[in-house]
Amino acid sequence: MTILRDKPRGIQLSISLNFESSLNRWSGKPSPICYDNEVCEKSLAIEHDGSIYSCDHFVYPEYNLGNIKENPIPGLMSSETQINFGLSKINSLPKYCRECSYLFACNGGCPKNRIIKTPDGEFGLNYLCRGLKKYFSKIDPFMEILADKFKK
Repeated sequence: MTILRDKPRGIQLSISLNFESSLNRWSGKPSPICYDNEVCEKSLAIEHDGSIYSCDHFVYPEYNLGNIKENPIPGLMSSETQINFGLSKINSLPKYCRECSYLFACNGGCPKNRIIKTPDGEFGLNYLCRGLKKYFSKIDPFMEILADKFKK
């Protein structure tokens, strides 16, 4: 668990970040968690009625892929709609993210969290960015060492 404090605004936030995910990203491997990877593809949500959505954070009509009673899951996962949903994560990153030295670690995070503007006014920044950058800067030297050992 990581405690992040924003003293000027009196905010304290505890975030549990996945060690395995960070180590994988520093080692150049995919994360086991969707929000750290470049694309969102395989975290479908299935509702009680069999409706399948692109993601559990996007259970809205426009992200409905179909129903398991009528369509097999593999076909829905490889549908053009789902592929475009997955690619939109990396394709919609603001310039601020694309130029960040920690892009490899978070890839902009979950699109549901991209609700604020970058310092230069472009919309689409993850509201957790500032805290994540602090976290990444703290773990970076240790992850570099561990990743080197992990690769061997």
